[in-house]
Amino acid sequence: RSFYEAVSGSGQEYLRITTMHSSSLCGLLHFFNLKGKTILINLDNLENEKKQLKVEGVRFEFQNPVISSKYPSNIDIVLYGIYDGKKILLFLESKFSEYLNRGTCNIQKSYVKDHEKTYGTNKIVNKYIRDELKKDGYTFGKDNHHYYCGLKQMVSHYIGVRNYIEKKHKSKPIDYEYEKAYLGTVLFDFGELGKDELIDYGEEYKKLIKELQVLDNRIQMVPEVLTYQLIFAKSKLLETDVEKYYGY
Repeated sequence: RSFYEAVSGSGQEYLRITTMHSSSLCGLLHFFNLKGKTILINLDNLENEKKQLKVEGVRFEFQNPVISSKYPSNIDIVLYGIYDGKKILLFLESKFSEYLNRGTCNIQKSYVKDHEKTYGTNKIVNKYIRDELKKDGYTFGKDNHHYYCGLKQMVSHYIGVRNYIEKKHKSKPIDYEYEKAYLGTVLFDFGELGKDELIDYGEEYKKLIKELQVLDNRIQMVPEVLTYQLIFAKSKLLETDVEKYYGY
């Protein structure tokens, strides 16, 4: 079931999931068997003492409606379980090597105007877009210095999670009486090879997250990027073959 979910999104991951650089494959192999296990992580402040997240279930390629019903938010991983004494949902966008490619991307017109009163994110989006209007929208990113596609996705996922909280669904809702919803991203750390890109995206992510956090207190934004290594290195949570494959 987990594999079927991981390839069922609208991003055509079924064409890439057998390649090593697939972020969906990375997420699937790391998270598919975590039900009933405990992750040590601090979702509120990575520098503070780690807390237990007791995983009760996992979903992959979870779709939430955003502004256009044609293009939902496809978030790679959703964990649900007990964290800090509360039942939570943790929505995670997974990145393997994508963040190494800095540059701009397109964003639909609807993100700039249609949700102005509904979500309040248009002012944030407007800081990133270039002035020229294209047929299919705007250019998201003022320059080619950062990984803007990841930032744009986090805005989309924020709107998607907000819609989920308001019981607007695309995927079948998770049968779980949660008390708090978290949203974050998890990246694969390539060490020295991608050190500069990881630091750069991490800094840009924190700037965006601070602005999104104040819009709706029902969503707790994970304040910094997570890494697979932070969660899984020396954790004994992974299958031996997965550890070898990803070089732990």
